[in-house]
Amino acid sequence: MVGALVSQTTHPLALIDASVNQISSAGAMKFCELFTSSSHQTNIHSLNLSNNNIDHQGVKALVGCVGKTSLTSLHLNSQSKSCEEEEMDEVLTSLAQALGLTVQGSGEAVVEACSDLPKVNVGPYTVVQLNNLGGNTGHMGSMLDCSAISTDYKKKKLPHLSFHHALQLASAFKGYDSPECLLSSDEWNMIIGADKEAPSWLQIADHRDTAVYMSQLPASITVQKMEGILEMEADCEVQEVCLMKDPINRKNNGLAWVLLADKVSVERAEKFFNSGEALVFGQAFMLSRVAVKIDDQANTEAEKVARLDMERRIQERRAAEREHRTLIQTSYATSQARHAYMLANPAYADGRVW
Repeated sequence: MVGALVSQTTHPLALIDASVNQISSAGAMKFCELFTSSSHQTNIHSLNLSNNNIDHQGVKALVGCVGKTSLTSLHLNSQSKSCEEEEMDEVLTSLAQALGLTVQGSGEAVVEACSDLPKVNVGPYTVVQLNNLGGNTGHMGSMLDCSAISTDYKKKKLPHLSFHHALQLASAFKGYDSPECLLSSDEWNMIIGADKEAPSWLQIADHRDTAVYMSQLPASITVQKMEGILEMEADCEVQEVCLMKDPINRKNNGLAWVLLADKVSVERAEKFFNSGEALVFGQAFMLSRVAVKIDDQANTEAEKVARLDMERRIQERRAAEREHRTLIQTSYATSQARHAYMLANPAYADGRVW
């Protein structure tokens, strides 16, 4: 069919739906000829090749036709051949370049026309569907995913307003040019719930700079699990994880404050979240930095109290660690003594008499 169309100088077709077939990458390349052949002028603006057998090379070639030709609507969802992460990055890079965006090499950020909230300059009728192709969409997917371009990015990263974005909005509404939101001590205490077991280090300026806020966490999350995710998967150095609890049933309410060791860890945590890999028990969660400045005398006093409280908590944590080590050593010594007794008394080797 495609060969017959290409052999003609032009044709009246504007839409082709060849979804749910066995079209391979070779067939996809033939479809590309409809848009790249110099001897043929096509009017096709919509092409649906979802649920076929096209690999990443065919997908890459097809998305490269968007924006450069008459093609404005391209559907390539759910191909039987899954893309690897690097292959998916090549596909999205090809799409970005086809849309006229400048890309700083494979796998890096899209420079023009994009921001943390995707604002890709595409035509009003442009639709590109790249769902269920496999492979992590990574940073490129986070920059391109928008109402016109659909990837698997939203499945792994919640497209909700983050705490950081809320603070930025508050700063804008107050008329500040700074990205940091300027709040009074009372406003900040109301936001964090200072009377509801919020960590005291949120009152300390240099600690707020290395803190992150998490939401949408499952009720079964534990401090150890959260520390493991941030340290092992995001490569962050964690100082403390504070899981917030419901004041009535005392169960986790899905919110957490995390104190990291330095700003490098904060950047790594944000990169981890933006990559779409922020999952716990298969559930996506929100993560954002705390960009806020407290400007009044009351906060100076609160900082003093917070520093004293932090010292107390550090001492308590060290005491708990010492107690835990002592318990392990005692248990080990008891186990060794039991083992030695059983060796010395074969009649009681089954351990029923001790």
